[in-house]
Amino acid sequence: MSLNPGKTKIMKIYSQSKFPDLSPITIEVNNNNVKEITSAILLGVTLDQHLKWDRQINTIYKIINSRLYLLKRIRSYLTFQSRVQLYYALIYPHLLYCSTVWGNANNDRITCLLKLQKRAARLILEQSTEVPSIVLFRKLNWIPIFNLIKMRKILLVFNTLKTSWPPDLRKLFVFVRDSHPIPARSSITDLKVPSVKTTQAKSKISISGASLFNSLPSELKDIENHSIYSYKKKLKTYFFQLNYEVDHVNKFRCIDCKHITRCQCYSQ
Repeated sequence: MSLNPGKTKIMKIYSQSKFPDLSPITIEVNNNNVKEITSAILLGVTLDQHLKWDRQINTIYKIINSRLYLLKRIRSYLTFQSRVQLYYALIYPHLLYCSTVWGNANNDRITCLLKLQKRAARLILEQSTEVPSIVLFRKLNWIPIFNLIKMRKILLVFNTLKTSWPPDLRKLFVFVRDSHPIPARSSITDLKVPSVKTTQAKSKISISGASLFNSLPSELKDIENHSIYSYKKKLKTYFFQLNYEVDHVNKFRCIDCKHITRCQCYSQ
């Protein structure tokens, strides 16, 4: 397959702190210089050259913000159920799509999306800012964006362990019982979590996904007795219940507890 010089672009992906002064790259295709770019859209996800996900989250923010404006304009003509359906049709999918990837962004960036979730809840329930947002999330049975990201990572781990597909991803998750000659009884259903030092390394799905899976109750770590459908249903119920363990929805953004399901800092 030949390259189309007009559509071909080049982008360097690198750490800005380690390589602050990389010189431009010059590549020619059929005597035409290939344009160098700093970001690109791949399957609906905006990738930048530092993989910081700021542009992707900005894109999601703008889309959801415009949908909330639409909801605000027409909410008086809709029933409560219609407003909820509008949320799940036009807003919720953008919070889920590829969240296992861009969900590793800085917590402050994810908080921007949480604010949109709060605004959506107030519009649907017609509540003022005086009502705590956690109360609204409980009424709607909504999972805050920080826990949505955790849930999606756990589902990815479960699907990989259950189906062993794709093979390259399956190699990232190893049970402790398979890697240790005499595993402890408590670690029979646990995954091996590689030891790393940097925060960036902890965000890898092989580490954050395994850590999240290990922090689940024993019932949810028993993959043999669950189908994908039943597991997803029980996992959602589990995360719904977490709304009753905090008195403020912002407490789900705890950085120290980012890779476990239950926040150890604010649990009641």
